[in-house]
Amino acid sequence: MATKLAWKTFNPKDIYFHSVSHNNRGQKIVEMSMDPMSTKWSDRVMFQLCDDAHMCESLWGLSPIKDGDDGARREWKVRVNQPESVAKMKELDELIIDIAYQNREKWFPRREVTREQLAQDKYKGFFRKDEGVAILKVRCPAKDSKSLTQIKLWHDNGSMTNGSYTDCTQFDQVIPIVRIMNVWFMDGGAFGITIQADKLIIKPAKKLSFIDHFHLENAIVFDPEGDHPMTDKDEGQPDITLED
Repeated sequence: MATKLAWKTFNPKDIYFHSVSHNNRGQKIVEMSMDPMSTKWSDRVMFQLCDDAHMCESLWGLSPIKDGDDGARREWKVRVNQPESVAKMKELDELIIDIAYQNREKWFPRREVTREQLAQDKYKGFFRKDEGVAILKVRCPAKDSKSLTQIKLWHDNGSMTNGSYTDCTQFDQVIPIVRIMNVWFMDGGAFGITIQADKLIIKPAKKLSFIDHFHLENAIVFDPEGDHPMTDKDEGQPDITLED
């Protein structure tokens, strides 16, 4: 099946929401797919988030591994720069809230909720607090990892090489293909979706030289004989030698 494009061919209304079930950890979920008769991997909700003219930008590196966590899925916060994709993800969020409210007796038994409460207090959607900022889950090597996020590096000369989770750094440009498996539920009534990074093309951020950190009006030309590698001492005050 051809990968759908978030800004063009992906239609949230084509998603089928299956019956309430539980995952292998016992958490309540509602599985999502593009086929009402199947929840196979190939039939899951999957799309490319942007094109190469409107690449996403990573705001940070991967999230640190928390105590007690194996680091198999780490968060990577990216800004979606394609307006059409932002609009389509908002449409997806609104659809899930609508479906949740329509199925509130099955999804939220023993709770009386309004649509407004679901939208404002309970739902954790594609965009959380900041509009246009999404949190991707990158699959990283760990003891129980079954599969890893596939990553390619796109270099300035147009070539591509294999990458890894260690290449997910700050200020990269990114083209993600993402997958959404289900709606999950928490005991306190919160519910939401997780955005899995299935495949990533990364244009690595430019590595800044020492002089790139400064804003200078005049061009700088280093004296070859006067230039020397920076040391820890260069960052502070010069050494002072006291004579007796």
